[in-house]
Amino acid sequence: LAESIEQDGFWGGVVARKNEHGDYEVACGHHRVQAAISAGYQSADIFVADLDDEAMIRIYARENATQRGNGSTAVAGTVASAIRYLAKEQFLGISAEFGRNENKRQDIGRDAIHGFLKDVPGVTRKSIEEQLASLKKSGHYATIIRKAQEEADAELRAEQERIAAELKAEEKRR
Repeated sequence: LAESIEQDGFWGGVVARKNEHGDYEVACGHHRVQAAISAGYQSADIFVADLDDEAMIRIYARENATQRGNGSTAVAGTVASAIRYLAKEQFLGISAEFGRNENKRQDIGRDAIHGFLKDVPGVTRKSIEEQLASLKKSGHYATIIRKAQEEADAELRAEQERIAAELKAEEKRR
């Protein structure tokens, strides 16, 4: 890929978003970005859109399926991303179907992942089962869940700090 970019130039295909910290996060085109850097590029045009976490994962999943095929590494990354997203939503008390509601919980098993990744080419219940088994056996599943919990905890702390600051400002105005 780097050689192709050196010879023919960088033709884009990178989709990103600007996050709340002002940094750019790549949804798809990670390998193209690394190859362009290896080829000596210091800048390139990329498509930046207003994307939420769910959209980022879906774009990543579709790109994996169409560009990398349905090999186990492509599906593994897609399943791992879905698990992390669904786990974080659960820790935040958000259900994809019901919105924020602590009383509605869903598991993060094969069916939930399949529902989340519906319409992604090559992602089947069987491929999800295989990747879940592999992630659990390797210990990566526990790491993904831990990272999702850390992200959720950080978001909740930030929200509590924001609310406390608003209350303090309101009290000061009074």
